[in-house]
Amino acid sequence: MRTELCFVDPQANFFRGATISQIKAYYQAAYPQFDADKFGALLKRYHLDGGRKLRHLSKGMFGLFTIILSVATNAPYLFLDEPLDGLDVLVRKNILSILIEEVAGGQRSILIASHNLVELEGVIDRALMLKSGRVVNDYQLETMRSQARKIQLVYRDKQIPPLLKNVGRVVHVSGRVIVVVFENYTPELQAQLAATEPVFQEELPLSLTDLFMANLTDEADYELLS
Repeated sequence: MRTELCFVDPQANFFRGATISQIKAYYQAAYPQFDADKFGALLKRYHLDGGRKLRHLSKGMFGLFTIILSVATNAPYLFLDEPLDGLDVLVRKNILSILIEEVAGGQRSILIASHNLVELEGVIDRALMLKSGRVVNDYQLETMRSQARKIQLVYRDKQIPPLLKNVGRVVHVSGRVIVVVFENYTPELQAQLAATEPVFQEELPLSLTDLFMANLTDEADYELLS
């Protein structure tokens, strides 16, 4: 049913001349489970006046309002498009706080389309990577953190051992220094890596951004990333 899904388009202009209260009435009619108490409490928490028109809201307050409106519908599935894009630190923090509260009970699912991986990594449990309109990777973050590794290696010459290209994904090359991401770093792979005889080896902190870069980087990009 449509009332089980909610997507508030941040680019939509047809509500710009309406007040917050008028938009609330529209969504109450569209979503039978609309929670007016939650809507009012969140408006009060973030000092949003129901009588203000959307066109008079700053970008940050407009972004925050779309999140409040979405969660108040009580739709079990929320779709958000770049909810943190271009917003200041405080507003982003407030938006993430609302979303964490909503999923804490385990009764809602939130799908976020975003390029802002750094802030989302701490609050999501699954990430799908799209490339050319297709899903090319599906990461369960708990599994990723336990299995994947980002390794920096230095070799005596400037040749990249075939193992690094065949099993890992080279994301950075600078002289004899090579940074590789391995999505499944096993004890067997660790032994194979040692057999390539690096003169220096160090494990670096791994982020979701690193995994995405690893999948989007090819050999022609190595020197550009140096």
